[in-house]
Amino acid sequence: MTIYSPTLSGSTELSGSLNIQGSINITGSITSTQILNITSSYAVTASYAVTPSGTSGSSGTSGSSGTSGSSGTSGSSGTSGSSGTSGSSGTSGSSGTSGSSGTSGSSGTSGSSGGPGGPGPQGPQGRQGPQSDYRLKKDVKNYNDGWGIIKNIQPKTFIRINDPLQKVESGFIAHEVSDGGLEQAVFGKKDDVDSRGRPIYQGLDTWSFIPTIWSALKKAIEDIEELKSEVITLKNEINILKSK
Repeated sequence: MTIYSPTLSGSTELSGSLNIQGSINITGSITSTQILNITSSYAVTASYAVTPSGTSGSSGTSGSSGTSGSSGTSGSSGTSGSSGTSGSSGTSGSSGTSGSSGTSGSSGTSGSSGGPGGPGPQGPQGRQGPQSDYRLKKDVKNYNDGWGIIKNIQPKTFIRINDPLQKVESGFIAHEVSDGGLEQAVFGKKDDVDSRGRPIYQGLDTWSFIPTIWSALKKAIEDIEELKSEVITLKNEINILKSK
């Protein structure tokens, strides 16, 4: 028997072969004891059971209707036609589970670090010393006090109070430099404070030390040369005495 696009409502029992062409809407239960072929889409809003004989395994071709997820399991049983006797399991015709997603590939290893860069450009030339053109100066005199000043000023070792490393340094105490005769190298006054009582610290112009040292060295060289001359004279006199 062939039925075109039927609508079944309520409980329906089919006892013979039934071919259905077109869409079928089932709103009740349907029971079939023979072969049931459906060649188009169908919708089932209630349960149905098919209990054909084992030869009904050939009906697996209906698996193409798997697009209507509820019949998806009956499609898979078509491949194992010999198991047609288990057709009663059609009640579990839920849509097939989707395959598990593939594992993501492992991340690639990071590349090796690049080599060191080339040397940077040379920095700008440092500031030159104070101008020393004679046209900028007046009251020019020879400076011969270096010998005595150096004798008066005693270098010191010390640790700066605010130095986190507390390292030992060598240098001078500002007011001692002034007291020793090198006033031009000292900035500020000893124990000076501002209007709020905060200390105003003294500083040193180390450039002024150079002509002082130079003067003392020049004096030392002159004394050495004079002594060498005297030694030569004494040696000559001794040789004359020995020759008599």
